[in-house]
Amino acid sequence: MKFSDKGGNALPDSYSQQYRIAMESKDSLTVKTIVSLVAAFIVFIVSVTPLPNIAQAIISIVCIGVVYGVCFHELTDGIVSIFNKMPSNDSLCTVALILSLAQSIWLFFSQTENPNLISWIVFISIGISMLMKLIYIIQIIKNIELIKENNTFSVEAANADLKKRFISKVFMVNPVVTFPDVVASSYEEDPAERNNYIFVPVYTAAVIVVSVFAFIFRGADSFFLMLACLGACGAAFTSEAAFVLPYIIAQHKLRKLGSILLGAESVERLKDIDTLVVEDTDLFTDEYAGIVNIRFFKKSYVSKSLEYAAVLLDEIKSPIAPSVFEILECERDSLPHVSFVKNIQNHGVSAKVNGEDVLLGNRNLLLSHNISPLSQEQEATYMTMNRNLFYLAVQGDLVAVILVQYSANPVLKQVAERIGQNFNLIVETRDCNINEYTVQTRYGLKKAHILVPEGEERKLLKKTREELLLKKSNPVMITTKNAIGILTSVERAKKLSSILDATIFLKTFSIILGAVLTAVAIFAVYPSTPGMWIFIFNLIWTAPIIYLSLQ
Repeated sequence: MKFSDKGGNALPDSYSQQYRIAMESKDSLTVKTIVSLVAAFIVFIVSVTPLPNIAQAIISIVCIGVVYGVCFHELTDGIVSIFNKMPSNDSLCTVALILSLAQSIWLFFSQTENPNLISWIVFISIGISMLMKLIYIIQIIKNIELIKENNTFSVEAANADLKKRFISKVFMVNPVVTFPDVVASSYEEDPAERNNYIFVPVYTAAVIVVSVFAFIFRGADSFFLMLACLGACGAAFTSEAAFVLPYIIAQHKLRKLGSILLGAESVERLKDIDTLVVEDTDLFTDEYAGIVNIRFFKKSYVSKSLEYAAVLLDEIKSPIAPSVFEILECERDSLPHVSFVKNIQNHGVSAKVNGEDVLLGNRNLLLSHNISPLSQEQEATYMTMNRNLFYLAVQGDLVAVILVQYSANPVLKQVAERIGQNFNLIVETRDCNINEYTVQTRYGLKKAHILVPEGEERKLLKKTREELLLKKSNPVMITTKNAIGILTSVERAKKLSSILDATIFLKTFSIILGAVLTAVAIFAVYPSTPGMWIFIFNLIWTAPIIYLSLQ
């Protein structure tokens, strides 16, 4: 499926321009759909009435001219693309139209009593193709509106070589900064056209060869009928529908989840990635993470303890930080200056605040600096009901124990519980209390693999995220959700990939089967082979495409 505006200009990237061009395309495709189907109705009526061959031929030729004129861009591209070695879904429709024209012209000279006009079937195929394009552009318009009306995130596919984890590709979620090029991205690639490079020329050549045999054994009438019938078989009703129908139904379901795909390329890039990178604040949001209690050990540091904890938690972007600022009722600028901070993996942070040495972390951090934490029994009494501790030490002395809680967002938890066992969730964090166990227990992730990256891995992921922002590449998905909220959408998109494989195979198989059966029928029972047979056959093979699309 291809797209360009009427002036042949490069596709725009702003909302207003994209919306205008999409609406213009919608209006144009509406006209093309109606004209094609009206032409099909006219020629069908003519083909079943006892009009002279010449009258039928004239009406068919006029309708072919009108349909070609109205659908000029698509049908011309269909034939030109064959010579450019990039046949489109419209290529076989154009070939079928040319072969139907040849049959219609032959009727001027034929004395057959059974003309069997086939052009009406081709018009239906073209009409369905235009209808699919129309529905596709309507979905694009709805996608543009969703992005315009909501705060959205872009889901990016990135190469991240985490060799220790045997992971090479990941999803990352970033806020949408500039309006994405929805129109151009949605027309980037059509998997139904992928095999056309070989299939279209081979099928066209086979039609000509079989028709020549019909001429040798049955004469000229059989030759032109064979050309037209096999051409109509190639221009199957499923030609455009094999991709568009499953895609738009999946798109409709995804939009209800707050997500949109950006064409076939999105599906292709999504299907092989099973790792999502999220930040700790995506999982443990302000409403569900915070301070539960504080125990002070040095009176001289009671006022400073919270301030020191606040600045360090802010430095490491901990989910607990907002709750501390809420208690202090102040902004970051009014708090002590941090001149140095070092993250110690799985232990906490070591920092210099207002010229004083400060430690914030777990018992292992204190022990590594020869500072005595609470006894394990005391610590255990605090850490009930899924709670955690931060120890705060200043100048080598324990000054406070901060009791905190990380709770799952109930909405995200419902999504998380459906994650399959082959999915990896990488949680970026510098908070020593957030580890694989914390995420797994809070979110009930029994099947998924939870990974908290270490120092080098964290640097690699940070670099990857920065490169994504600089590259400004097309996202694989736009969503109103964040973090694991997108996983239901990703799951549906992956399912769409397997459905498309099946529908595209069925399209190709039905064309070949239809052509073989039609050729046999023409040889066996000519001239009584009706065009209605091809019409019914096409309808029958549209049914499994519809069924699979609804899954």
